[in-house]
Amino acid sequence: MRLVTTKKAIAKAAAIASRMASGRIASSRCVRLEATADGLRIDASDGEIAVRYDAGGETKKPGVACVDASRFAAVVGAAGETLEISAGKTKLEVRSGSSRWEIGLEDATPASIDGKREAWPCKPSAIVGRIGRVLHAVDNESGRYALAGVRMEQIGADWRTIATDGRRLEVAGPIDAEAGVAVIVPTQLAKTLVSVFSDCDDGVIGYNESTIAMAGGGWTVAGRLLEGRFPEWRKVIPSLPHQIDVDAHAIREVIQRVQVCSGKASRIDLEIGEGTLTARGYDETSAAEAETVIEQGAAPLKTTLAAKLLSQAIAESIGTIAIHYGTAEQPVVIYDADVTAVIMPMTGW
Repeated sequence: MRLVTTKKAIAKAAAIASRMASGRIASSRCVRLEATADGLRIDASDGEIAVRYDAGGETKKPGVACVDASRFAAVVGAAGETLEISAGKTKLEVRSGSSRWEIGLEDATPASIDGKREAWPCKPSAIVGRIGRVLHAVDNESGRYALAGVRMEQIGADWRTIATDGRRLEVAGPIDAEAGVAVIVPTQLAKTLVSVFSDCDDGVIGYNESTIAMAGGGWTVAGRLLEGRFPEWRKVIPSLPHQIDVDAHAIREVIQRVQVCSGKASRIDLEIGEGTLTARGYDETSAAEAETVIEQGAAPLKTTLAAKLLSQAIAESIGTIAIHYGTAEQPVVIYDADVTAVIMPMTGW
């Protein structure tokens, strides 16, 4: 094989292939490079996720070569803008300007994620945008129960995403609409979809009983679904008696000010009083307090929430958010334009 391509065209695919390389078996260590009539095709897989990218380029001689993914990514990173890639019997050669690199060929080939899937047109960036809004809710640093994946529910041409770690639940998309098929996407696959398709506005999505795939913008990502029973998330969203509306930027600033001093604080005391919302944070050596104005007549509340969970729930909120609450022992529910976040109080943690 021999072809000419550019660093801009292949750098992202080379980096993703390198991140997927597990090193456990040869097929998950290597990246497959194929010079086709349309240019360079790049394939990589860790056995659970398969990624393909059609990078284009000028093919001089068709052919296939498999090399160590990490080494190939390092070469691409060190190369100039134009790369000439060729393969002999035992080595891949990459030339760029006055530099030249050789990488030994691998016998193994990245695994494919097989299966026939019915496909529907979609806007990949919108779907992965909702995946990204809830991904942090799969974080299980506490060691408590968490289903290590994001639930995706199809609502006509739209998709809703849900994630939980047992202390919070986050839903991106309309919560009242009835869904059709639902699947659970493993965390690593969800992260890969977000990294690949965040800027892709035209594509397709398809799934079967065990796999899911998304394609668009020259990319195809396929992976195995997670088996398991997802919690009945609707039952976790309580009906609460009180509500205040707060500017998202204002409450975000309040939390950030508290964390400036009490940076190691794991919890924040949240108080709603007559005309103000106050946050207080503490660590071993310091304390901080900040407040913002809210509407008059709000029902009082004093509760304690995990600082990280509260910060993540409002990190990307824009405009006005609604905070629903009851007693200190009940969860706080935060609604913005597209995301519903349920945060359990720290009572009894």
